[in-house]
Amino acid sequence: MNRALATRAAVLALAAVVAAWGVSSVREIGRKPSGGYATDGDNTVTRVAARGPGERAGLRPGDYIRSINGIPVEAAAELAELGRAAVGETRTLVVERDGATQHLQLTYAGLDSRERQRAWGGILVGFSFLGFCTAAFLARDSRAARALALMGLGLGLAFFSGPYFEAAAARSVANTLRNAMVSVGIAATVHFLLLMPRPRPFIARARGVWLLYAPVGMFFLLVAWRALARPEATSGLNQLTNQFGGLLMGGYFLLGVTVLLRGYIRTARRERRETGMGLLFWGVVVGLAPLVLARLAATVSGGPGLPGADLYFLALAAVPASWSAAARRWAGAG
Repeated sequence: MNRALATRAAVLALAAVVAAWGVSSVREIGRKPSGGYATDGDNTVTRVAARGPGERAGLRPGDYIRSINGIPVEAAAELAELGRAAVGETRTLVVERDGATQHLQLTYAGLDSRERQRAWGGILVGFSFLGFCTAAFLARDSRAARALALMGLGLGLAFFSGPYFEAAAARSVANTLRNAMVSVGIAATVHFLLLMPRPRPFIARARGVWLLYAPVGMFFLLVAWRALARPEATSGLNQLTNQFGGLLMGGYFLLGVTVLLRGYIRTARRERRETGMGLLFWGVVVGLAPLVLARLAATVSGGPGLPGADLYFLALAAVPASWSAAARRWAGAG
């Protein structure tokens, strides 16, 4: 088997695994419990859904969760063994509020209608990334198409919740591999942009590719160590992980936007049409504009912002659709 066929087989095999992960996400919609609240990644409650389980239990934004069913939130290994709650199960949450300790009884419910809509929306966007990007790669193999395929695999996986594994060890391995693939997909997005419509000098060198993906490797090592070694989940370690992940996401996002804008501005109008640069640019505008507007409205109003804003992410499906078309057009022009 030559290298091209081996690459095609590997991409198809990974696409099949990600697709299966997405199908399992459909099954999980009816099984997944909802606590009706969200945290900042460091056990501080940031949002409590109206009339949800969290509100009925007495949770408030700003509460710091100290323990769940008697297990301190720092005890990562014990919490992993506890696993997720079943729908209808009640757990005791000890929270700190204004310097006082509160004991709350939270009964988990199934996903409400809005949460189900978001779950179905995520699956739709995930399959859009997976399907469009894989199809572009299968149409014509190239360095850009391979980067686009990696992007589709990783970002598609990011929108899938996947199956729930009862065994804590299986969950740790699955989550570690998923995080690795998602991180690679984020870096591959910038990789693709650096190759369109022609390779930039930085990415034309092998060292440039290694440098582009190096932060992903470092983040993967951190996440893998936390998942497999299960060290004590102290506030400092949580903040380190969140900040590293935030910098990684933000850095790749800013780099990708910069590369796209420079490429679009420096490309003549006729070449934009012929190479697909116009499709790349406007696909991102259509995909991100609703999210940006929703964020601005929420910031200005200091409240929930625009109605239905939690579903605006559906517009992201425009990105893989337009980028796949751009890759095909660029391949045809070449």
